[in-house]
Amino acid sequence: MAMDLFFRSVMTDAERDGIAPGLLARLLTNGEVFFGGELALVAGYEPDPGRLRATGVEVTVAVGRDHPERYLVRGAVWLADQLGVELRAVSGAHVPGLDRPTVLAEELRALLDAPGSSASGRDHGTVRTMAERVRGS
Repeated sequence: MAMDLFFRSVMTDAERDGIAPGLLARLLTNGEVFFGGELALVAGYEPDPGRLRATGVEVTVAVGRDHPERYLVRGAVWLADQLGVELRAVSGAHVPGLDRPTVLAEELRALLDAPGSSASGRDHGTVRTMAERVRGS
């Protein structure tokens, strides 16, 4: 039950429905492992912007424009701010590869092939508004 509530809080119904039934059934019984250890490892991670900049590799920070909760984008907003790059958006929410892998691949390819421009000419107003709300809170 806890895993189902967690999934529903971080992904859209379409993303959840995109998980293969057998995998979803296994994941839904994985609450003890996930909440008892895995989540703390991920939630406690903070990338080092200085080390990222030192690699010399251009970094693109992207979020799903359909995120159900703004807390899910806080890390991306922080990282984009720290690196001085524009926060970008792709279709979907937390795991768009589950319900729209081809669209995600096309949008990521556009972002990575044309740094500094918006993916496929899409409007990023929604993600800017999201980022402004996160920065203001």
